[in-house]
Amino acid sequence: MSLTSLTYLIFLLICVCAYYILPKQARQYLLLGFSVFFYGYVMPEQLLIMMVYIWIVFVVGRLIDKCADKAKKTLLVAGIMVSVGFLFFYKYLNFTISLFGGTDKTLSLIVPMGISYITFQCISYMVEVYKGKMPVITNPVSFFVYTLLFMKVTAGPIEEPKSFFDNLYRDNAIEWKGILEALGLIAMGFVKKMVVADALAPYVAMTMDSPEGKDGLSILLAVFMYSLQIYFDFSGYTDIARGSAKLFGISLTENFKHPYMSKSIREFWRRWHISLSDWLKNYIYFPLGGSRVGVFRRYLNIIIVFLVSGIWHGASFNFIIWGLLHGIYQVIEIILEPAMVKVRRVLHIKEEGLLHKTVSGVRTFILVMIAWVFFRAATLGQALAIIKGLFTPWKNIVYVYENSLPDAKLLILVAVAIAFVWIGEMWCKKATKLNIKVFALSVVSVWLVLVAMIFTSGTDTVNSFIYFDF
Repeated sequence: MSLTSLTYLIFLLICVCAYYILPKQARQYLLLGFSVFFYGYVMPEQLLIMMVYIWIVFVVGRLIDKCADKAKKTLLVAGIMVSVGFLFFYKYLNFTISLFGGTDKTLSLIVPMGISYITFQCISYMVEVYKGKMPVITNPVSFFVYTLLFMKVTAGPIEEPKSFFDNLYRDNAIEWKGILEALGLIAMGFVKKMVVADALAPYVAMTMDSPEGKDGLSILLAVFMYSLQIYFDFSGYTDIARGSAKLFGISLTENFKHPYMSKSIREFWRRWHISLSDWLKNYIYFPLGGSRVGVFRRYLNIIIVFLVSGIWHGASFNFIIWGLLHGIYQVIEIILEPAMVKVRRVLHIKEEGLLHKTVSGVRTFILVMIAWVFFRAATLGQALAIIKGLFTPWKNIVYVYENSLPDAKLLILVAVAIAFVWIGEMWCKKATKLNIKVFALSVVSVWLVLVAMIFTSGTDTVNSFIYFDF
């Protein structure tokens, strides 16, 4: 059940209506029931094993809270090992076997939906209970809602447990501004996914899936379009998930803050997939010593964090290289930072000036684009072919337009949609402070524009969200 399908919208409407009709004490049971139905509808063969795993983590959390101090750490380590083992078995075992002469299809395993997000949330819950930073959850219904909530189970965000349960337990009465804000978010998500990401997808695939024989400009534009595609695809999903949750009074993490406006790779990761960045920082980088250790150890910690990030995305050397690139980028930035400060001082370039922002922003975007090549390519060989192809002679722009780009109508529509999203996001933040009638009119206008754009785009294929694969 795709979040951009009519089936999902009907499912969501039924769930919202039932949620506010039922008494408050029954609402969590309803959310759990609909979440279990959603998971079973999409992946029935893995529902039971996922629920058994979540139950084990719930029990471990209870035991950590009840047992003596000496046993707490043992239980935490056991719980983390179960989680990592569960993730490794389904996601990385075949890849590991292939490293020793087997194939990546040796075992016929169906990876449970959302396993990467669920296991990370379960690990953070056990750690927070162990540290005493949050009370243990004694109600299994609440814990299953935290892990299986239907709008976020497929691709996050990875929710910090304490803030999620605070949201879940508060009195979520109907607020029309909240409902309207939620509908605005969902509409924005649809525009991002269906009008921008899905429109660009076939043209990206046409070049990046078969880079051989393509000229450098065509490949460069394909990599650029993929950079847009993955952002609008993933942030579109997040907007739909956040909007859906907000209909129930639950606030999910804002996962993106205009990442391509970043002036450095470090800033990029404060704006891109924020919930994953925070998780890696809190549960890997800080425990390794963070920046409080020696210089070399700090650099190693950064590399380890982004190596884990790459592995988390998938069992492939491409993802490992993608993660390592981002780690290396950041280490180089830190090493060069003192020299760059001196250069700016000598040249009288202000750090917040337009020149520095522009040059730094373009440099960062280019580095991110290069890394996206490895993320997108099916194999390491294909990624290297794309990189090599970037340096082949360029053909004239007319040839490239006719053979590698969307037609003018679709290009204009995509550009208008991107501008609409940009303006719409800023407007929605301000509109919540306006009169309810003005706000309602704004949201209705957004939905009308959405419908018009979808029909105008002529896109007849809705692709699954890219991050559903992780």
